[in-house]
Amino acid sequence: MLERYLPTGRNDVHTYHFGCQQADEAAYLIAWSEEAAVGHVVVTWAGFREEPARLAVPQCPAIGYLQVTPASRGKGVGSALVGAAEACIAARGFRRAGLAVGIDNPAAARLYQRLGYQDTSVRCESQYTWYDDAGVGHDVTEMNLYLAKDLSGLIDP
Repeated sequence: MLERYLPTGRNDVHTYHFGCQQADEAAYLIAWSEEAAVGHVVVTWAGFREEPARLAVPQCPAIGYLQVTPASRGKGVGSALVGAAEACIAARGFRRAGLAVGIDNPAAARLYQRLGYQDTSVRCESQYTWYDDAGVGHDVTEMNLYLAKDLSGLIDP
């Protein structure tokens, strides 16, 4: 059903994230408008995969895979998804949330900074492969900056 609204093609991302949630490795949050999915975000409980970021912000779940449909952008959906992710993180007693953003994505970086995320001064590459509709794999390397936010105010004493 999600694939209809947030297509990932051969990458099967929704099944992967749902499996991570079922294994309690992640929380997979979906934003809905009416009966249509308009966005999603993932909280990875173990934090960042990249060692420099893990060392800079230990015991810090990572927010990632934020996607909002083009028609829903600029309507607060991304902010609401990040807020819901933060609430999940705080509910588990974590005091910080982290996220990575590509250095070539200044609009996303501005959103996260508006939401209170601060630069950790960590920069490192992440690598992944995505598959086009013909099944051809495309290896991608991105340079990311890593941000973190104090969530102490969201945790009940």
